[in-house]
Amino acid sequence: MALSIMATSPSSAPTQWFNDAVHAQLEGRHDDARSLYEKIEQPQFGNADVEYNWGTNAAEAGELGPAILHLRRAQILKNNDDIDTNLRTVRERVLETLPPMARDTSLWADLAESLIHVPLHWILTFLVTVFSCIFCVKTIVQSSSLWLRSLIWASGFAVGLSGGLFWLREYFVVQRPAAVVLRISPAKEGPDERFKTLVTLYPGEELRLIKNEESPDYVAAQISSGRVYVRKDAVEKVMDWE
Repeated sequence: MALSIMATSPSSAPTQWFNDAVHAQLEGRHDDARSLYEKIEQPQFGNADVEYNWGTNAAEAGELGPAILHLRRAQILKNNDDIDTNLRTVRERVLETLPPMARDTSLWADLAESLIHVPLHWILTFLVTVFSCIFCVKTIVQSSSLWLRSLIWASGFAVGLSGGLFWLREYFVVQRPAAVVLRISPAKEGPDERFKTLVTLYPGEELRLIKNEESPDYVAAQISSGRVYVRKDAVEKVMDWE
């Protein structure tokens, strides 16, 4: 799958630098484009168009770690179809580079996001209210009619289904990894070079960091095989929520 066209109008970035970066990217001068995006983002983080172009530029240059990092930031700042498409494409490329039986991917999170676009908390609240009202009506009138019992069961099923979808989205999307691996790095059993290497992490893999548990050189992360420690210079947070 090809990467979609990049954004061409900055929302608040310095216009000349942004336009120069776009032209460099279109001409295949990826290093020049990256340098310009870095200049734009040095004052402050927070421009979705710059992050989107930066991630796309990195993907075109084969730098999958930075590509995932900047596209994830763009997705958080301004979620749209172009960003989602590029991010999905780059993740597929990451999966192709990983050894068999890769430990962690974001495919479940992608599935949850693609299936669930509606504000489920509002739907869940509405259905619970409807279910409660119907149940109260039945209790008051003490009706044993088939249609009322069927309506209660149907609304109860809808409540359970929407609640399950809400949990699915919260679990897989809200718990999405918060850091990206930028270079091949060993994941250690403890926060020191002397500890045993448990797995090798590859550029573009996403990790869920364990907050408030780090040493001067290492951060703790949770992967499917357990807790590991990775050098700070090998990963970068998508955003700093602390």
